[in-house]
Amino acid sequence: MEYAVNEKRAPQPEEIARFTTVSDVCLSPDGKLVAYVEGTMAKREGVAGSRIMIADAEGQKQPQLLGDGPAKEPRWSRDGNLLAFITCTPAVSLTIINQLTNKRTDIAIPQEAQRLEWSPDGRFLSFLSRQPAAEATGSTIDVAGSAVSEVRLHLYCLQSGRLVSKTIARHSISSYTWSPDSRQLAVTAVASAEPNAEKLYVLTMNESQQRFLATVSDVTIQLAWSPDGQTIVWCGREHTAGIGQIQLFRLEADPVITMPFCADFPGSIKWIGFLRDGRLVFAALKQFRVGIYAVRLDGGRVETLVDPFQLDSGSLGSGSFSQFTVSVSEDGQRYATTCSGPAEPGNVVTGSWNVSPQRITDYNSDIKNMTLGEVEELSWMAPDGLDIHGLLIKPVDYVEGRSYPLVVEIHGGPRRSWWNTCYLGHSWAQLLANQGYLVLLPNPRGSSGRGAEFVRANSCDLGGADLADVLTGVDDMIARGYADPEQLGIAGWSYGGFLAAWAITQTKRFKAAVIGASIVNWISWQGQSAMARQWASIHWGNRLIAYQNPERLIKRSPIHFVQNVQTPSLLLHGEQDQKIPAAQADEFYAALKALNVPVDYVKYQGEGHVLTEEAHQIDGMKRVVGWFKRYLR
Repeated sequence: MEYAVNEKRAPQPEEIARFTTVSDVCLSPDGKLVAYVEGTMAKREGVAGSRIMIADAEGQKQPQLLGDGPAKEPRWSRDGNLLAFITCTPAVSLTIINQLTNKRTDIAIPQEAQRLEWSPDGRFLSFLSRQPAAEATGSTIDVAGSAVSEVRLHLYCLQSGRLVSKTIARHSISSYTWSPDSRQLAVTAVASAEPNAEKLYVLTMNESQQRFLATVSDVTIQLAWSPDGQTIVWCGREHTAGIGQIQLFRLEADPVITMPFCADFPGSIKWIGFLRDGRLVFAALKQFRVGIYAVRLDGGRVETLVDPFQLDSGSLGSGSFSQFTVSVSEDGQRYATTCSGPAEPGNVVTGSWNVSPQRITDYNSDIKNMTLGEVEELSWMAPDGLDIHGLLIKPVDYVEGRSYPLVVEIHGGPRRSWWNTCYLGHSWAQLLANQGYLVLLPNPRGSSGRGAEFVRANSCDLGGADLADVLTGVDDMIARGYADPEQLGIAGWSYGGFLAAWAITQTKRFKAAVIGASIVNWISWQGQSAMARQWASIHWGNRLIAYQNPERLIKRSPIHFVQNVQTPSLLLHGEQDQKIPAAQADEFYAALKALNVPVDYVKYQGEGHVLTEEAHQIDGMKRVVGWFKRYLR
């Protein structure tokens, strides 16, 4: 299809799947260069289109390609002379490029290598890699519970060329960080027999010593070691008990401490690091935007380094940081990250604290020629008086005073959120806005971005007050005159898929539903997914609830109320989904089919919890648009 120059057009699924993505930004120690991963929204025939790029941090030169083939995780040595990254094909290798001589060195390393880091003294490169279960036991016979796949820490010595591994017996290492003097590593490790009990250890480089420090209450997303070497800090994943809070362990004292400001901080912490002066720096999502903050370990007020709204009033227009990681120069004065907005899928930005950042790349500029619906931030009151926030994407031809068909799209998690970014690709919102729909993106209780109390607000109540938050949001859109009450649709993926499936068992107001990667039977899921018990512990308060108190789960399982469904439903699922196996969709499809409810079920071969293949993403987008066109218009 050809278009006239500057002619505005609706975005097409084929274009969206081929958008360029930017991620894993790494600023050189002197703050002059930025290495990052340039990728594609989707894979082609199983191969990710990722490659390493280097850009001038001032944006004065065009980014340069560094090597070819899929690669990830660029990392600068502390002196800035060496850049290392992981090359993914034809075989996995550790690639090191000398910036002074352009000499390239490739070292064969284990499959699934990730979390590449330099030791502060530049003598070692470290990474994690999962050892296959069959390799761990030396057997091809799989006896349940006997073959455990473990994640190990590997160290490559640049001087000797040797690759060695450090392990903790019967544990998988989940995260690690180097001590400032490069003599030790702090690691968090999960015991094979106790997947919910993560432990913090210190490993000594020159000896086979491991020192247990503390039991960590949740799975860590990141570890950091203070510049003075006295304190280890970590941030817990939001989907675990820690809900993104920062904890610390002082090596000369025993107790684990949660930093006091976390209790009242009105946001969700996503990334942590240290500045040279010892301040802890972190990125956090507040409402719909990400900011960068600093705080001293001994307490005091939280200082704003980059205001979440700074991007709106700065040179970038309306936008927000699109990645929750930040790379900081050695002197702690400059940073690099990525930015996106309602009309921008993502670009690399650099800046100094308290100064508006600048965009140094210009990817997906063709989006300027695409019609996009206006995005409005709004709020409404839940039945219990709680203030709920969300985004409304308006039809591209929106006319004030006219009501439109409405699709409410629910995010995954539940401890995730909709925020100020581009809703093409990972959401169907702008595609639907181009078809004449209003799209409501609600952040019900349990979503991130509004502090610990709000995140916990739907614990042990999935499908309860959180569903009420969504339904009152729909009511509010009708009351404002935006939405036609006779043309309502619902959609979601993962947790959002569960809430969509649950909603159509509880109300007949929706005329069409799209249910992606959804749990429909909380009890059968316990025997299908390795993450189910940990999830039950966090979200239902008891990891054994399916066996000790199944009635509670039955009362919130869509499969047990499927006889109430009249809503035509499109089911989408990855055939290799390990988090929520396709057996869940199999159950729901069989039930809906038996009850003569209009249903289509698409199972994507080789896909996991999200669709990654270009052909599958395109197919999914087209089916979603077609389903709502068929049943909602």
